[in-house]
Amino acid sequence: MEASKNFYDAYQYLPKGSKALLGYYCILNASKAFLEAKNIQYENKHGVGGEKIKNKTALSNEHVIYYSNGILGELCKYFGESNNKNRYSLKDLLYNLPFCHRAYKLTFKSQKELFIPIDNPIFILNSENNEAWFECELQKKSQTKITINDIGKGWERLGKKFNKYQQVYSKKKKKV
Repeated sequence: MEASKNFYDAYQYLPKGSKALLGYYCILNASKAFLEAKNIQYENKHGVGGEKIKNKTALSNEHVIYYSNGILGELCKYFGESNNKNRYSLKDLLYNLPFCHRAYKLTFKSQKELFIPIDNPIFILNSENNEAWFECELQKKSQTKITINDIGKGWERLGKKFNKYQQVYSKKKKKV
């Protein structure tokens, strides 16, 4: 636990370009402390590796491998995450990261849009019946019929026109 805190303290004073590795070790040590606090035995390995497929350098040929043993594997088990697929291409991982996705889409134009930009997200709680749901506004550039169709069956529009404040909400309401 102390190592994680020390890494975090040092992380605060580094320039942006130097933070990634130290941030990783901060999270790794915090994860180890969490597992130990929960009395979960783990193999003292990160649980992640890599492999290059084929000789040609390409994002789709660089693979990240998640191992079932080690720190990551034990965290996955604890949080009930599936470990069925343990190999991912770097291309697929970058496609699924919100903070990389825009640059990814500009590079790989043929890929389908994965994230829909929104404004004013809000969770609403109806105290009369204890139901809760999510509402948001689609950003103007996302207010197209294609986007509305891509949202899926679990969402509904508030209002029928495509306008500046096109709002959507989740149809599934949860009792809280």
